[in-house]
Amino acid sequence: MHHLVKCLVTGRHQGLRTVTMAGIGMTRRTADQGFTLIELLVVTIIIGILAGIAVPSFLNQRQRAADAVAKSDLGNAASLVSTYYFANRSLPPTAAAMLAEGVRVSRGVILKGCWAENPTANSTTPPYVLLGEATVTGRVWSYDAYTAGAFTTPRPTLRDLECPDGFQDGPTIVG
Repeated sequence: MHHLVKCLVTGRHQGLRTVTMAGIGMTRRTADQGFTLIELLVVTIIIGILAGIAVPSFLNQRQRAADAVAKSDLGNAASLVSTYYFANRSLPPTAAAMLAEGVRVSRGVILKGCWAENPTANSTTPPYVLLGEATVTGRVWSYDAYTAGAFTTPRPTLRDLECPDGFQDGPTIVG
């Protein structure tokens, strides 16, 4: 009994420590300084929940970035194609001509030119439409020269690089 009283007073007894929580005395071995299985499970569940929230957000950002790159490439190419058109009164006939003008396409983007069959015959027909596919998402964005580059919503069909009616296939550049 004397040994038990000494243990309660000092809080130590051959590897046991008295822990008081809300006035209730509990003992725990000091030699076992690891985490309990419940503690590890709680931490694992919390990490799983956080990962479940973060991963879809990350994937969505990656898709939005791919679409932004395709739109940027379309805008840059449109500026250079317009410069070529006003200097030569024609559209670049080949991908090599577009590349020589300085058109650059980022990796993961396919750029296709669609040239009007007769750009000067009808003033309401834009001389060209550029299509850009973000290969990561499969979305195709279009740049309409007549509307000064208003990006339309992506085409409803993925990977649809068909030229609109009244336009013929122009060069295609794969980044």
